[in-house]
Amino acid sequence: MPSGDVIDAYINQANGKAIESLGKQSTLGKWVLRDVFQLKQYEPLTNQKMIEMGINAVRLTKRNEVIELSFTWIDSDNKPKDFWN
Repeated sequence: MPSGDVIDAYINQANGKAIESLGKQSTLGKWVLRDVFQLKQYEPLTNQKMIEMGINAVRLTKRNEVIELSFTWIDSDNKPKDFWN
């Protein structure tokens, strides 16, 4: 992450469509909700909040056994060539 945060995680499920932190599965979720989206405890992450932040997608990139997450906006009229539904 650009922040320098590192969380041990792995990609799983059919076609690699999920990511989980090692050990406690809540580690990754807490990091995303508290540090990335800066939500209070029990505050839901809504579509409206993501739109306000200019985020409608998460990009996972694997490089040399490291998975990088980036939170971004994808224009539905100009999808990147690696877009995956």
